[in-house]
Amino acid sequence: YRYFPDKISIERAAVDVANQLMLAALQKAVKSAHPTEAILAAGNAYRRFAKTKPHLYALMMEKRLVFPPASDTGKKLWNFVLSLVHAGASEWDETARAVALWSFLHGFVSLEQSGRFGASGPRDGFAAGIHALSAGLQIDPPV
Repeated sequence: YRYFPDKISIERAAVDVANQLMLAALQKAVKSAHPTEAILAAGNAYRRFAKTKPHLYALMMEKRLVFPPASDTGKKLWNFVLSLVHAGASEWDETARAVALWSFLHGFVSLEQSGRFGASGPRDGFAAGIHALSAGLQIDPPV
């Protein structure tokens, strides 16, 4: 509390750092990936982030009182996800695609973290899910 006036301010700052770290990880993964594999690469980076930084990930996803963000890091992260699912002609808008992608990623990570996949683990389910989602939503790879 030397540097922050209250607990909410500390949480806001921690969420901002987490958003920055996740955004950097996703950007790095996409930059080094072949364009047709960009969404899978970003998804794998998302999973790695959740696995290696579980407390920050949990804080990012925690339901809490609505408060104004400390900065625009959440918006930047969301805009990056929107850019991943950007495509020309389709019946789905970018927001719907981004919500579908985020929902799949978060759901998969939650199941994985809780051990719901059992002893055999998720196997190739993650890649299969990303590819099915991409095809179903007609997501073109970013250029």
